[in-house]
Amino acid sequence: MKKFTRIHISFFLLLIISIFFSILISSSEFNKNKPIYNYNNFRLYFSDIIYYIENNWEQLNQQNKFEELSHMLNEKNTELKLFDIKTSNFVFSNIKDTKFINQHIKTYLFFDKNVQEILSDKKILISEMLFKDDHFYCIAIFIFDKEIIINYDKSLKNYFKSMIIIAIIISIYFLYNFLIVRIKLKKTVDLLKLEMKKISSFQLKESINYNFNDNIFSECFYELERTRETLKDSIENNIILEENRKTIINYLTHDLKTPITSIRALTEGLLDNIVKTNEKREEYLKSILSKTFEIEKLANDLFNHSNFSDSRFKIEKKEVYFDELVNNIIINLKSIFQTYEFKYIYEIKKIKKIVSVDSFRIEQAVLNLVINSIKYSDKKKELKIFTEENENYCVIGVEDQGIGISKEDIPFIFDVFYRSEKSRSKKFGGTGLGLSIVKSILEAHEGTVSVKSIIAKGTIIKLYIPII
Repeated sequence: MKKFTRIHISFFLLLIISIFFSILISSSEFNKNKPIYNYNNFRLYFSDIIYYIENNWEQLNQQNKFEELSHMLNEKNTELKLFDIKTSNFVFSNIKDTKFINQHIKTYLFFDKNVQEILSDKKILISEMLFKDDHFYCIAIFIFDKEIIINYDKSLKNYFKSMIIIAIIISIYFLYNFLIVRIKLKKTVDLLKLEMKKISSFQLKESINYNFNDNIFSECFYELERTRETLKDSIENNIILEENRKTIINYLTHDLKTPITSIRALTEGLLDNIVKTNEKREEYLKSILSKTFEIEKLANDLFNHSNFSDSRFKIEKKEVYFDELVNNIIINLKSIFQTYEFKYIYEIKKIKKIVSVDSFRIEQAVLNLVINSIKYSDKKKELKIFTEENENYCVIGVEDQGIGISKEDIPFIFDVFYRSEKSRSKKFGGTGLGLSIVKSILEAHEGTVSVKSIIAKGTIIKLYIPII
């Protein structure tokens, strides 16, 4: 980068120095006492007429050619006489003083090109010999005011001066822009390095503030900002996952203690022969079975949540009658109610509709709702399982007469690890995963879940399964 910069600066400095010396040289040349007439400028000024003569020599004897040539001469305020070498005759002339030219014609014939003379009326006479294929065929004698060449000479000088000035301006402009671009480029690269260092040291809070509209590095900054955001989100997600991991470990540690302690106490009672009657022994065994079921439920919740979280959760849908799906669910629920010795009723309507479901997952969702209702309800109250139908959905509902859910908590009960009141959570146990699993299952079936609840009166949760 530094080498590249030095080369370009040297190049521009050399160019400016060259232009400067060119101006000095040109100025010194312009100030010299040159003749007021200049053959080279004469050739330039009359190049169109000379070219016309050279290319139309054979046809100049035609009247229309003479008229065109005369018109060109009048425009330049010039007199001309053409002498044909082969015929030794004048083929064209618009010179007024032909006698003077005839007297000196031999002088113009025997001298080479650039025979110049200032006439008494301050006009210039220049004899021009014309050649074609290395053969001399014509002498063209021009007479014109000396001011024509003087002014033309000045215009050329002014033209070259203008070109030099323009070249200087362009060079300065490019040099200025080059230096400005280099300064901006260095500033941009330094800023890019700074932002990359921030990212590498995980300073990700502040976004990269940069004007992306007028910089060649805009895409680099844009991608760097995306990298920063992605890395920041990843770190935040990892923090959340770690907090969730700690939370679920704490929940499980707490929730497992209660059933394990109960199982231990009941088992020790049986081993110590505290239980004397068969009825009491059966009661102890049922309690142990109930507690083992709670442990199994905790393990299942954790397993299912893990599958949902890492995208391994899959459903295998099959088309079944909704009635058949509900009947299978009720059969499996009976053992649950018997284990918990809970009162229940069914309000099952005959709904002959076909739904596309993973029966195991829908049963899992209903089971989670039932277990949740049992935990938060009094055994003396009834729990109701019911079905409904509307235009687009078949509905399975669970209604309890438990402690209810506050309006403030209802929007969050399907969030992972959410528990409404911590005191109640400690009392009733659970991981806070059951309802989040229910929601995930219904969303996988393109269905929804609704909740209605009143504190101290109970809760109604409905599962909406799309009809085919």
